[in-house]
Amino acid sequence: MHTLYIKHHIDIHRVSQFIGKTRMWLNYNNIDLQLIPQRVIYTPDADLAEGYFLEPEDDDRGSVCVATKLPDRIWLTTLGHELGHVHQYIENCPLYEKGGYRAEADAERRAQKMMIDNKLPVDPEWHKAETDNYLAELRETPYEPGER
Repeated sequence: MHTLYIKHHIDIHRVSQFIGKTRMWLNYNNIDLQLIPQRVIYTPDADLAEGYFLEPEDDDRGSVCVATKLPDRIWLTTLGHELGHVHQYIENCPLYEKGGYRAEADAERRAQKMMIDNKLPVDPEWHKAETDNYLAELRETPYEPGER
């Protein structure tokens, strides 16, 4: 059997396991996971994005929504980033409330760790380069206070 074929099936299995664990953890925290087979999705504010996190509020469940009609490494890094924000929210991290560059950098660090710990098929060096580019863009065009 071809080693790339085997690696691909191992990657699919790891991603499936990660998604299953993530759904259970999010459900426990009153948050739904929506993996949407599109290239981009609309946020609740009608902006286009590859993903977003909406906090639970009152009796409404929260949600993590991610567009998945992209290469795996891209939608998995988007999912990791949004899960980084979920961790910030659940831990009452002050960075989360402040938003902006530091909250985004922290979410990216958390995403990188999560992908490595779960052996997801995302090259850490590629992800670090993508993170560096994203954070450089944020320095040029910063988010408003509280924006994530």
